[in-house]
Amino acid sequence: MRRMAFALVSVAALVGMAAPVSAQSQQAGVSAAVRGQVALARASANIVGQQVQSGDPIFLGDAITSGKDSGMQVMLLDETVFTIGPNSEISIDEFVYDPATSSGKVVASVAKGAFRFITGKIAQKRPEDMTVRLPTATIGIRGTIVAGVVRGAPGDNEG
Repeated sequence: MRRMAFALVSVAALVGMAAPVSAQSQQAGVSAAVRGQVALARASANIVGQQVQSGDPIFLGDAITSGKDSGMQVMLLDETVFTIGPNSEISIDEFVYDPATSSGKVVASVAKGAFRFITGKIAQKRPEDMTVRLPTATIGIRGTIVAGVVRGAPGDNEG
């Protein structure tokens, strides 16, 4: 538990050092604990395949894909933490957060691979304000920690 508390404190420190946000992009969080090959695609900046480093800002709509023996955490500004394992893909589709009231909305998509998330302030205040989409289902939030695996299509050895 101490490790998580340290990681959450680190989010506040990293956010303060994040690059400026353009008018078209909204920062949702930061990357952390990146290991191996983790690539980012950011349509708003025509970026494809950029290697993610711990501390990099994560913006709405970023598609993050981990390679074999790779993984990372996405730490959102409300202290929600998504962790992905090898051969996984996640995107933060919607993130609205008011730190004064701890209210907002989180919508994320997990396209494939192993994932875990720990809800932050938004879902702790109103669980229905957080949604995680999977290729064939949507997870409604009722607790604080969820883990799962999204398998690829038949014949896909990566999922």
